[in-house]
Amino acid sequence: MSPASQLAVAAIALAAIVLWIALSPPSRNDLAGGDEGCYGTMARNVLAGPRFLVSPALTPLGPPGDKPPLYPAVLTPFIRALGPTEAALRLPSLLLAAIVVVATTMLAGRVAGAWGAIATAGFLVSLP
Repeated sequence: MSPASQLAVAAIALAAIVLWIALSPPSRNDLAGGDEGCYGTMARNVLAGPRFLVSPALTPLGPPGDKPPLYPAVLTPFIRALGPTEAALRLPSLLLAAIVVVATTMLAGRVAGAWGAIATAGFLVSLP
């Protein structure tokens, strides 16, 4: 793929991501618990004290948990900046998904050309 085609495909992938965010903003749905609430609680515990960084508690300031600490550590700066909101918990996943879409689209472009890359971006942003 030529550099101009790569740029066009990247622009299409980014436009698909922007459309995805516009149709489903990170703060649209309430947190009803589940994984988001659990990881949000662990991240808030990390903010409360460094002892929770290695083994984040599953309950507010509770005993050490058994979950991996990386994702709560990733959430921590977003919660610090945006507060304990739905957007703060969903923004890191959204950013990482955008990186995956762009990287996969560019890789598909090398193998399948521009139309394959555009289809890849479309498929990725339309997944549930």
